[in-house]
Amino acid sequence: MADEPANKMYGNKVRLDFTKLGKNSKKEVSSETEDKLVKTEEKPVEPQVEEIKEEVAEEVVTEEEAVEEVAEEVVEEAPLEEAVEEEAPEEVVEEPVVEEVPEKIVEKPKEEPKKQPKKDDSSVAKLKKELKEKESKLKNQSNELNYLTNTIIPDLKKENGELKRLKKELSDALEKTSRKYYNQLDINEDLSNRIGELGADSAVNKARTDRLQSELDSIKDGYEEKIASLKAKISDLQSSNVEELEKTNQKLRDNLKTSNDELEESKKEVSTLQGEVDDLRKKLIEMGDYKDEVDEQAQKSIDKLKEEIVTLKSELKIKQSNYDKLSNESQRTISDLRGQVDKLKEDNQKQSSKGGLFNRLKG
Repeated sequence: MADEPANKMYGNKVRLDFTKLGKNSKKEVSSETEDKLVKTEEKPVEPQVEEIKEEVAEEVVTEEEAVEEVAEEVVEEAPLEEAVEEEAPEEVVEEPVVEEVPEKIVEKPKEEPKKQPKKDDSSVAKLKKELKEKESKLKNQSNELNYLTNTIIPDLKKENGELKRLKKELSDALEKTSRKYYNQLDINEDLSNRIGELGADSAVNKARTDRLQSELDSIKDGYEEKIASLKAKISDLQSSNVEELEKTNQKLRDNLKTSNDELEESKKEVSTLQGEVDDLRKKLIEMGDYKDEVDEQAQKSIDKLKEEIVTLKSELKIKQSNYDKLSNESQRTISDLRGQVDKLKEDNQKQSSKGGLFNRLKG
């Protein structure tokens, strides 16, 4: 496609140059014929001038034949110029003189050119010079044509081939990028679905933590009630019983153990969730080239989960410390109760021993 406009362009240039040459040759030949007509009018009787004219006409014919090999338009105009040059002397020269001239030319064709005037020699030299200039111009034009056909047109063909190759490469690259784009869209869709699942899981985990918190609050309230009841029982030592206190303490220990087990299970669940979050984050990083908004949302959700985990851990630690305090207080109360019971036993034994002595004394 790129070769055709270039060839048309250069072809039009060459045609224009040939038309210019044809016009210039017409002007030059017409000027030469006018000069020759003037000279013949000045000297109509001299036979030497006619011989020179015939030689000049022959030279013009040969030069026009050389031009025929390069441009067709110049060749088509050459016969008209010959006719003009042949008709011009017939109009000026009288009939008896024209009949005698061929006899003289046949007798001495080689000796008479030595007697030519200087003006005719200068005109012939001028014509030869002009013909040489025309030939040089034609050679330059032919060289330009050869340069165009041998160098510029092949270069243009090469450039056209390179452009086609680049076009093919660009089309292939565009196809690859479009495939990557659609693949990335699929990956982003999968990531968004997975993040939605993570959000749902986090909501479920939050509900579990709320449920555990409510259970812990209820257990705490129960413990507080039990502690209050224990305090009431301690105030009334007569109705107290160490074995019952030990049973209640054991129950409290069992409840604490179950709550600790539940806390450990919740910690394990939190750790597993953290591991899943880390694995998902690694997968997201390995997939790469996902959108910034999705990354920000995932990071925010992960940060929220981490914050919730930290808060849960802190709350669990606080509750564990509270439970430890409660167990320590219960142990103290139990030990105090045991001490009081031991004192009561000793008092009872003392009273019983005093009563026995008193009875003995009475007896």
